[in-house]
Amino acid sequence: NTFNNYQGGTGASNVVVNGADVFIKIYNDTTGTLTNGDCYFLSNFKDADSLSPSANYTLDAIAQSASVYRQIVVVNNSLLGKTTIADTEYGYVQVSGYCPKIKVAAGMTAEASLIGEAGATAANTDGAAYTTDTFAISKSAIDGDGFATAVLFGERSFVTAA
Repeated sequence: NTFNNYQGGTGASNVVVNGADVFIKIYNDTTGTLTNGDCYFLSNFKDADSLSPSANYTLDAIAQSASVYRQIVVVNNSLLGKTTIADTEYGYVQVSGYCPKIKVAAGMTAEASLIGEAGATAANTDGAAYTTDTFAISKSAIDGDGFATAVLFGERSFVTAA
């Protein structure tokens, strides 16, 4: 049997659109488990595990990118009814729309501009100002577990904080 468009196969679109909410199926080759709410850069480079065929989308740790715009995504594997994506497994990240769970830095308030922070899986803030680093707006204050709700723009941004 042949399965067209399955996982990272040739021609697989791996994109789910539900109104303004956009999700992309990724392959986790980070060597660790990803948790819903974690922030990463989306990558189109070949997976580090040398799959055949190569996975179409993978993730990179957020790093300083002051001269290159990058797409920050949030792990949201709720489409598969899961709260994590294990290493060497496929799962979903959210690119845009209402995100019910995003890991944020301490002291986050509602209506704050969210930015990526180099070396962290939590979003930080530029306060209420939009900048070239802003990729989302928080819609709630931080909860007791370190998460908030947010609206993701689906646009690439810089990461200038080191």
